[in-house]
Amino acid sequence: MLAVGALAAGVVANIVASRMQPTYVAQARLLVGPINGDKDTLLASGQLARTYGELATSRPVLESVITSSGAPTTVRRLAEDVKTTSNDVNRIVTVSVEDPAPATAAALANAIATRLREISTATSSKDAAALDALRRQPEIAALGTRARAGVQAAAERVLQQNAGRIEVVEPAARPTDSNGPRVALLTILAALAGLIAAAIALYLRAAGTGRAADGERVALPPGLPDLGLVDVPGISSPRTLVVDSRPRSAAAEGYRVLVAKLGLLQQDPAASAIVVVGTEEGWPSAVVAANIAAVLAEARRSVLVIDAGAERASVSGLHRLQRVPGYSELLEQGQGLDGDIDEFATALAPRLRILPQGERPVGLLSEEAARAMLARARRTADLVVIAASPIQRSSAALTWGPVVDGAVLVGGMTRDAERRIHEAAQALSLVRARVFGAVTARRAGWSMRLQRPSTPGGADAEAPGNATDEPTFASR
Repeated sequence: MLAVGALAAGVVANIVASRMQPTYVAQARLLVGPINGDKDTLLASGQLARTYGELATSRPVLESVITSSGAPTTVRRLAEDVKTTSNDVNRIVTVSVEDPAPATAAALANAIATRLREISTATSSKDAAALDALRRQPEIAALGTRARAGVQAAAERVLQQNAGRIEVVEPAARPTDSNGPRVALLTILAALAGLIAAAIALYLRAAGTGRAADGERVALPPGLPDLGLVDVPGISSPRTLVVDSRPRSAAAEGYRVLVAKLGLLQQDPAASAIVVVGTEEGWPSAVVAANIAAVLAEARRSVLVIDAGAERASVSGLHRLQRVPGYSELLEQGQGLDGDIDEFATALAPRLRILPQGERPVGLLSEEAARAMLARARRTADLVVIAASPIQRSSAALTWGPVVDGAVLVGGMTRDAERRIHEAAQALSLVRARVFGAVTARRAGWSMRLQRPSTPGGADAEAPGNATDEPTFASR
């Protein structure tokens, strides 16, 4: 998911950036004040450089520039496209204009520079007129030549005649290289953003499902045997049934160990009918039930799987038999008391058959109908495996529990696994169902050990006064 998130975001950004219109930037450079001069004049020119930088983006200047250049733009848009930088040390003002057309960008930058020069010249003309008027004053005219020159120099210093003059030192040229968009940079940034978004999504998904952390221990309720850990591959292909698709894998061997713990491989099996009950919603319990049946068929036992689940995530779904008549139709025929199982059963292998969920919703199953259906099923198969939905989703497990020889609970790798297993076991004990134990279904990439509490009599042991608060489980 991390790789897909990064790749998808990068591809989308690359396509979008490649289709964006390129822009070009043209720059004109202006000098404020004389190249050489006294310290006060140069200092004043440096201060005026910032003023001219602000004037370059003022509305009157931009309106005049649009009118003189005839550029197809507006004052608001041009104000966003014009950038100015000024330096009060070297007194250089840089006017940058960004536009999709390189010629237009250069024309607008030069027009702004020309307009600023006109403003500075007009200001200098006013100063010159003031100085000329000063020289014609009778008091000044009566002075000697040296005195008049001193007054002239003093007046120029006060008015800073040369400080505000602007000269264009570098007109804007038509740019040849675009300024953006930078496709490669945008692609890399988008890929990083996609990677971060995928990581956040994975974190939220894990937090939402309450997945337990690696190595975290969850205690089973007292007296409930731990049947071990089995792997549940993703629901994407027939490889889900690892006993058939990967018979030599460690995952397949884990199911064989589970069946051996249940005593179903003995010459005189400890049970001829079991119900597999999930404590988590989803595929794990269906995968466990299907692989248990496959192991029994592998051991040359005739097996019938009755899919009593009420979810789409069922054994029927694993075998693509969701819309095939089966369990629900059989119940309609006299509530299962006189229906023919062979009429609805589907062969999956030479010694393995399944009674699918059926096409219709399953109504409330009576214990009498369950016993009658199981009696007929036992006549057609050596072992019967009933797959039931979690107890909070369906009452089928509570009906089948006291009818079959025992129940197998399938727990998930979640933080509330202990609570869910405890609730399911307690509900089965209320209907006097025999519980063989609990098996933990570990999805690919998960690792957690499920075990019973610590040594009897320790801190986790049950207090004598609370003996009636915990469910009791029949031992095989």
